[in-house]
Amino acid sequence: MSNMFYCGVIEYDSGSHHVLDCCSLCRKPLSKSRDIFMYRGDAPFCSEDCRQEQIDVDQEKELRTNYAKKRSVSSRGRGLKQRQEEISC
Repeated sequence: MSNMFYCGVIEYDSGSHHVLDCCSLCRKPLSKSRDIFMYRGDAPFCSEDCRQEQIDVDQEKELRTNYAKKRSVSSRGRGLKQRQEEISC
């Protein structure tokens, strides 16, 4: 196992790199003299635009996941109803 930290991959070294070294989206190096925009507590971004892009991506993933779950539950419910009807015939 490597003892280095790569931006975006959580592998820690004995202090040679830090999680705030680069933007979580574009991988641009973060400067200590500029603002760092955080998201979800531990994801640093170089700008509001990068942070907002990640927020948009996460929201889209969440919508797709919720939609897939609803379809899955809905189709299982239809299958159960059909089996109950078949049994009662």
